[in-house]
Amino acid sequence: KDQIKAGQVKKIRDLLNKEKETFEGENMKAVSKAGYGLLQWVLAMVKYYDVAKGVEPKRKLVADLQQQKELAEENLAKINKELGELAEQLDKLNIDQAEQSATLQSLKEEAETMTRRLNAASQLIGGLGSERKRWTEDLKVMDEVKKRLVGDCL
Repeated sequence: KDQIKAGQVKKIRDLLNKEKETFEGENMKAVSKAGYGLLQWVLAMVKYYDVAKGVEPKRKLVADLQQQKELAEENLAKINKELGELAEQLDKLNIDQAEQSATLQSLKEEAETMTRRLNAASQLIGGLGSERKRWTEDLKVMDEVKKRLVGDCL
């Protein structure tokens, strides 16, 4: 039934149209019951051909669309895989960024502490510079007192 050709159907239709009265249901039944059954089978095959002729392009379209769908699903799977890999890389980079930010923050805090210590040391050295002058003067005074100490004691 799938091997029916357009030429065969055309010949059958021409014959049925040419002798329309002979091939009508009740007339054929009166002539031959077996012929009537065969006529019904031939008419069914002609109808099947008409339906199959309309369905075949749709089958091809479905097959093409199915193939396109499979390709699209493969591409979707690849894209989802890449997306997963990129998300994983992004998570790693975010974790690394958080670690680096924490390190940066601790280094900034340490730099601020060192800056405060350096300022305090500078102030201390500045303060000790004036003390040095005073100590030098005190040393000279004590040296004089030392020289006179023996004479002062007698």
